[in-house]
Amino acid sequence: MKKVADMYEFDNNKLIHSFQDACSDKGFKDYVDSLNIKEDILMKFTSSLQEAYKECENCKKCKDLKDCLNEVKGYVYTPIYDSGSINFSSEARPKLQNK
Repeated sequence: MKKVADMYEFDNNKLIHSFQDACSDKGFKDYVDSLNIKEDILMKFTSSLQEAYKECENCKKCKDLKDCLNEVKGYVYTPIYDSGSINFSSEARPKLQNK
């Protein structure tokens, strides 16, 4: 049985350029740097990391659950490093859940 990677030609340069473009935003760059994950792993998840960063930024400005701008109100999309990959989950924001 053939591996999917063997069936399709894959250009890593697109991932690299996409990640580098995203890192031109200083806030995003600081966010991914704070995760302490190797860049070769981060670049595979650029769009998901951008979404997580956006939701994290929304939380900094949010005062109340009714004002929450995140996709799932009262939760933030969070990257979790696990065995050479990144998984994402929505975590409850305690300051909003108690209201």
